[in-house]
Amino acid sequence: MNKSSDQNRRTVPSVVKDAFRIHATPFPWKKAIGSGIASGFPVFVGALSGHTDFGLTASIGGFVFLYAGGESYTKRILKLLLVSMGIAASFGLGTLLAGTFWSMAAVLGLIGAAAMFIFGALGIQGPAPMFFVLAFLVSSGLPADPSEALFRAGLTFAGGLFATGIALIGWINNRHGPENTVMKRTYCQLASCLSDVGTPDFHNAQHQTVLMLRTARQTVLGKGSRWRKSPHDERFIRLLEKADDLFISIIHFSAETPNADKAQIAKALRQTADMLGQSGVSDAFPIQEDEAEPARKLYEEINEVLSIASRRNDDPSDAEPSRLPSSYYFLRNAFDWGSPVLNRALKYGIVLFAAALFANAFGFHRSYWIPLSAAAVMLGTTVVFTLQRAIQRSAGTVIGVMLAGAILFFKPSGVYIALCITMLQFLLEMLIVRNYALAVPFLTANALVITESMHGGLGAGYFIAARLTDVAVGSIIGLLGTMLLWRRFSAKRLPEYMREVIRLEGQFMEKLLAGQQIDGHQLRVGLVRLRDAYDKALGDFPKAKADTLWPAISGIQHLGYYLLSAQAHHRPPSPVSEEEINQLRAFFEQAEQSVLMKMPPAVIEVPRFPYYPRISGELYTLYTGLRTAYEK
Repeated sequence: MNKSSDQNRRTVPSVVKDAFRIHATPFPWKKAIGSGIASGFPVFVGALSGHTDFGLTASIGGFVFLYAGGESYTKRILKLLLVSMGIAASFGLGTLLAGTFWSMAAVLGLIGAAAMFIFGALGIQGPAPMFFVLAFLVSSGLPADPSEALFRAGLTFAGGLFATGIALIGWINNRHGPENTVMKRTYCQLASCLSDVGTPDFHNAQHQTVLMLRTARQTVLGKGSRWRKSPHDERFIRLLEKADDLFISIIHFSAETPNADKAQIAKALRQTADMLGQSGVSDAFPIQEDEAEPARKLYEEINEVLSIASRRNDDPSDAEPSRLPSSYYFLRNAFDWGSPVLNRALKYGIVLFAAALFANAFGFHRSYWIPLSAAAVMLGTTVVFTLQRAIQRSAGTVIGVMLAGAILFFKPSGVYIALCITMLQFLLEMLIVRNYALAVPFLTANALVITESMHGGLGAGYFIAARLTDVAVGSIIGLLGTMLLWRRFSAKRLPEYMREVIRLEGQFMEKLLAGQQIDGHQLRVGLVRLRDAYDKALGDFPKAKADTLWPAISGIQHLGYYLLSAQAHHRPPSPVSEEEINQLRAFFEQAEQSVLMKMPPAVIEVPRFPYYPRISGELYTLYTGLRTAYEK
């Protein structure tokens, strides 16, 4: 088996150890302070006006701040306004359905499934359905009064608007800060990818670069294609397009001169990344006359980036139409029954429905803590990750319940509740980047302080025992749902993704040899989806044995990226006979059949094309990878 793949996967994951691994991530001070203010300030205002209960309701809307990611401010304001409306609607529905049985459980499942689907289909970053579910469940636990539904939803929406305002403060000083930041990160990742050329880490660096390009695309394309774009929008789009071109040029470099010195070019790329967003941009990097063609091409691409960054090419009449796809490209595919997004949304909704029914049927006091715990655990994308979440949540909840019990023991009111909520939310955001388990105590304590302050206190002993029981039961339900419902979905879909990409590569190579125009976007999407499915399949179930397919998947991905590189650096088509085309078709048909039948491909002659020696080598690598993957 390919030794380089050992760094990209875990055959036998250490679930408990990974659950408590601390990540060396910088503390997000600004986000933590903003989050604390967004949640605590509404309570502070409510306390000063003599209506702490109104402030607590509005503080639920303060969780909207947690949905602010690295997107552009244009996209952020739209996203947060929609999230504010969604959380407010969830709070109002919870008030309307309080005290019902089947209706409350069914609507809870629908809210969770719909939010999970929309966030997944559109690739929106954030806590997904978590706080939609929390808003619905908390409001359903308040004294039943349907006439208060609109008023409570309005308070929640007001809190969401305030949180949105806090999340947009950076716009005052730096209107294009998110775009500048993501472009700098993208070009730094390109430099890292170039540095890994010729090393065992190059394959993983390719995938990480593709993911970074996707993140940059989601940030930069904040407006729909029908909106009029400003010069700044056009500039960032062109920088993103050049990042795509640079990635393909790096693949070309790795194919043509994998052992060439790349330190100076990688240094130039990092310097370029540092200069993006700054007022001063250096002149073009000099290109030596004897520079090899792949290295020359990289320098040319870097110099074009510098030209765009310095606004030397800002004439709109010279700008080419954007080659980038819409950020809503994946939405139309998400309704497919085979879509992992739809699968995950259905699973989430079903488990929430079951958890709510279970909690109500057995008469748990303030039963909403059970489905809320299930909702938190189910945010794991695989069985292994869900188990890690269950471990993290169970350990953190014990501490969080004790912390909340200690706070509520002193029966804080008014301003003191506001200060507690602010500090707990601040600590939550500071620590969640290091490890979810470190943040859970403050997440649990904050939610308990808000909800118990709304309802009125219980005895400390009963409160602690009840909440620990609820969280344990909810975590078990969430874990069981993950393990019982489509537990090996990704592993079962993986061969289908492999066949699809092999088919696309065969069609792509035929057109390449014929010198025809090719749209490589579909192949790029297929390569990313295949790798995502493989990563998820490794965690679907520890004994799924998806890792045995790595030699074939590695071969498929290498071939795909080299084909994209060959398309971008097109050469005059060489004469290809009908016999060679038929041999190529037979090869790809045999590769597809190998995946379909889960058997090694038949002994055939792998086609070779002297005009594309690296691609010919990758065809052989794919063939041997399939034989290795399916050997008995």
